[in-house]
Amino acid sequence: MPACPRRVAQQNIQFMQIAGIDTTGVQHLALYGTEGAAQSGNGSYLNPVYSDNLHAILIWIALLEDNGGVLDSQGNQLCPNLLDPSFNTSYIQCHSLPVTTRDNEAVYFQKGAFAANDQLEVTLSARQQMTTDGSALPVLIDGFAQKVNFIFNHPRTPLNKDLCPAGT
Repeated sequence: MPACPRRVAQQNIQFMQIAGIDTTGVQHLALYGTEGAAQSGNGSYLNPVYSDNLHAILIWIALLEDNGGVLDSQGNQLCPNLLDPSFNTSYIQCHSLPVTTRDNEAVYFQKGAFAANDQLEVTLSARQQMTTDGSALPVLIDGFAQKVNFIFNHPRTPLNKDLCPAGT
């Protein structure tokens, strides 16, 4: 079963701090709550994370291609794919780096803030983060996301009258 990327990041940051290594550029990878909000007593990881200090909204994602289901050695299904309602999150494979919202904050909240199990279109952009300046830290995010609805899953409000003209 895969490890939670934020738990791994927290452990790595602790090791780095003990070794005297600067962790400024990686602190955001270990955030689990939202600043200014009451933290849950059980230490659960909130998603997304809103960081006032970093001026960022961070979203940890699990892609369909990485979570296509789990089979045992005989080919029996242990866990269905991510879209199946009976998906066992113990098998979830999350990306090690978060993404951030594609929209600015005003548009993000106007469209409806992200929540667990939202369907997102993600643009991965790791190659664009390389820096030629040896003293600059690369931005440690995987890319940008926006909310979408998969086909056959559009929330619909019935119309009282169809205002579209008929085609000819």
